[in-house]
Amino acid sequence: MNQPRQFYVVGAGGHAKVTSSVITSLGHQVAAALDDDLAKNGGELAGVRIVAPCDELRNMKPRPTIIGIGSNQLRQITAGRFDVEWGIAVHPSAILDPSVTIGRGSVVMAGAIIQAGTRIGEHCVINTGATVDHDCRVDDFCHVAPGVNLAGHCELEQGVFVGIGACAIPSVRIGAWATVGAGAAVVHDLPSGVVATGIPARPR
Repeated sequence: MNQPRQFYVVGAGGHAKVTSSVITSLGHQVAAALDDDLAKNGGELAGVRIVAPCDELRNMKPRPTIIGIGSNQLRQITAGRFDVEWGIAVHPSAILDPSVTIGRGSVVMAGAIIQAGTRIGEHCVINTGATVDHDCRVDDFCHVAPGVNLAGHCELEQGVFVGIGACAIPSVRIGAWATVGAGAAVVHDLPSGVVATGIPARPR
């Protein structure tokens, strides 16, 4: 295990709670959660003090920081607001081939599996129990929801959201900022910006 460190988490909702849990599962501590909701200032998130607004981060002691916000768009906006050390957190129960690369700010939740040759970009979420097979490319600000299964050589361009329980066959490409609905099956490439649902997944 790496030397224990103190982290900040940006966000104070349910996703931030799970992100904090991943950090503490690695033996680290969460020093504070930050949120723009001023009503939350001074409160707690799973025993962690909440500081509001997020701009207070600029006045705090520098520490590795992870954005605990499920929305891809909000993670992108938040990442652009701050020049900090973005941390990486991979739950101990996740299984990653040694060849996998993970970009800064990204989180891999409990039970996820990422196979050989896959590249995960910055500020991504590989959520609980998701599987990403060999030689996939997951670009920045993507969110692969719980229970998703991506076959080998899939490409997720920037900002893609793949909903809970969805799957994709080998070698499909999902265009930037597209959304794949829960339980959908992606069997053909999807263009950028669409919302695709169903079996097979089709743009609505």
